[in-house]
This record gives sequence, structure tokens and C-alpha cells, in this order.
Amino acid sequence: MKISTVLLLFTIVTTSLKCSFCQRIVEGHVTDSLWFRFNMRLWTFRINSNDAILVENGEISTTKNEAIKALTFNNNKNIKFPPVKVHEKFPNLVAYQIFNCSVKDVRHKNFEHLSEIQAVYLGYNLITHISSDTFIDLPKLKFLSLQGNQLQSIDGHMFENLKNLKELFLNDNHINFISRSAFDDLTELRNISIAENKIEYLTEEHFQKNTKLENIFLNRNKIRSLSPTMFDNMKLLVGVNLKDNLCIDGDFYVDIEHCITRFSELKEKIKKDC
Repeated sequence: MKISTVLLLFTIVTTSLKCSFCQRIVEGHVTDSLWFRFNMRLWTFRINSNDAILVENGEISTTKNEAIKALTFNNNKNIKFPPVKVHEKFPNLVAYQIFNCSVKDVRHKNFEHLSEIQAVYLGYNLITHISSDTFIDLPKLKFLSLQGNQLQSIDGHMFENLKNLKELFLNDNHINFISRSAFDDLTELRNISIAENKIEYLTEEHFQKNTKLENIFLNRNKIRSLSPTMFDNMKLLVGVNLKDNLCIDGDFYVDIEHCITRFSELKEKIKKDC
């Protein structure tokens, strides 16, 4: 199993548009873009890569456009704040991306009333904390990426109301603590990556409600303690990556071609070494 950064979209057609953040005119444009997570093209509003957003509570000052389905800010270290009241301009967004920028904080006001959103990409920013109500208005969210940020802990309320979430990426942060109830609401979760963090222990309670998990990436942590029964209720599990940890180092999977599994081996190894 490998984790790789996937190119999220590419531009097909471009037209001119202008927007404003706190009375500063920022050049932007609309693109007809292919979003691989949806396998479809979406009309996407994006800010030009040479502009700066340095003030909080900025608003997009274009007219309301119900055809826009995605909002994206890419590869711009001068973008420090997401806009607010986005729903007033683009009420039908299904995808929202702030990728490889300098955003330190995202809040409920950045996503409020965007109830149609299915994918949020916030990878490779400077985010240190996610409040419990940040994603509360996103009941249809299926994909959430927070990889490559500066999160240190995952509390018990961070992912409340995300009952349709299927994929969660928390890899490449500084996480050293995860509440035992952090993933309780994520009953539809299929894939989770918490690789490349500083986690030292996990129990069966951490994934007790995630019975539909198929892949778990826990490689490159500092795990010294695991419960041998933590994977017992996951009947759809295909792979568990535990490479480069302290008490265990391995990639355990179901070999579909030969109808064999290494999960019994994993359980015995946890009992012996962790």
C-alpha cells in the first residue's frame, strides 16, 4: 500500500472574473476543471496564484453564481485566510480546496450553509487546530484531507456530524494524541490515513464504530502499544500498514488473488511485541 499526493484537477477552459477581499481587488477566474475524486468536470472558481489574501473575514465580491460547483486556492503562500459567506455567492459547491497555501485556521464561518459539499481538501497548509463546529454544516461530506498540516491532537468532537465521510487523510502532521471517541461519528468510513505522525498507542476503542474500514495507514509513527483486538470488528478490512513503528513494522493485507490473509499473523505479532 502506498500513499501518494494525487493531482486534484486540471483546467479545460478559462474565463475572466474579478473578486474582492476587504476592498482589495483580487484577480480570479472560472475554469471548467476535471476533479478526479468525482471523475467529472466542475465549474470551478479559483484565485490567481500571484495574489495575496492577508486579511480575515474577506468576501468574494462577485455576483451569485449557482453554476459554480467548486472553489479552489492552490500553491500560494500569500493566502492566509479563507473567505467567509461563500454560500451567498456559490450556494451549490460540492468541492472546496485550499492546497499548499499558508492558512493557519479554518472555522465554521468558512463553510457555513455549504450543505452540498462532498469533498474538502486542506492539505499542506499551517493548520494547528480544528474546532468542533468547523464542518458541522457539511452532512454530505465524503472526502476530507488535512494532510501535511501542523495538527498535534484529534479531539472527540472534531468530526461530529460527518456520518457520510468515507475517506479521511490526517497523515504528515504532528499528531501525538487521538481521543478514543474521535472517529465515533464516522460510521461510513472506508479509508483512513494517520501515517507520518507521532502516535504512541491505540486501542480498539479508537475504531470501535468504524466497522466498514477497508484500509488503515498507521506507518511511520512511534507506536509502542496496540490492542490485539482492535481490528476484530472490521469485516471489510483489506490492508493495515504499520511499517516503521517502535513495536511493530509491517504491511498486513488480504491477498485477494490467493485468498489468504495476514491479519491472524498481525494479531499474534501485536500480542507478542506490543
